[in-house]
Amino acid sequence: FLFPEKWVIDGVPSYVCLHRPFQPACYGEEFAELQPAIFVAVAERLEDLPTPKARHRLLARSEFAWEGNRVGASWPPVRIDAHDWLLPYHAKQDAVVGYTQSFMIVRPGADGWPVVVNRCPDRLMYARKPWELDGRFKTPCVFTCAGIVREGDLIMSYGAADTVAGVAWTNFDELVQHVRRYDAHGASLAT
Repeated sequence: FLFPEKWVIDGVPSYVCLHRPFQPACYGEEFAELQPAIFVAVAERLEDLPTPKARHRLLARSEFAWEGNRVGASWPPVRIDAHDWLLPYHAKQDAVVGYTQSFMIVRPGADGWPVVVNRCPDRLMYARKPWELDGRFKTPCVFTCAGIVREGDLIMSYGAADTVAGVAWTNFDELVQHVRRYDAHGASLAT
């Protein structure tokens, strides 16, 4: 997914794309044992993103048990303020817990690359209703595909049970406040 606007990365205006390589080791030996995770690709030109001209960096890896098998971005981030973006992401633990959704907040780091500053440790959306559970596959699956903010609500479309679509919504400011309660690794910031 592309961020909806360019970022200045290492002093250069660049397109920023979030992706999840199935084999993270393609970006270096240090990722050889890493489960599929969220990576950032940057390039000055849009057409350079799928080429060797793009530069890549790890943004987020699995942190919690319910993310044990993989994590990935779900749809383009939503701007919160001048610096911060709400990033929806999905995770999978196994065939029993299945695919679930949560959120993190990212902002430009010192070199302009996105960094995670807040990450919710909770599964905020997961299959519960019979129509969300009973599908082609036996793995529970709720997977948001798009989101917009309208009149203070974050409205999200999602696929469920790999067979149906749904719509969910929540108050945008309350969701952001909830995610901000945690640091970049999901630890509570409450004193």
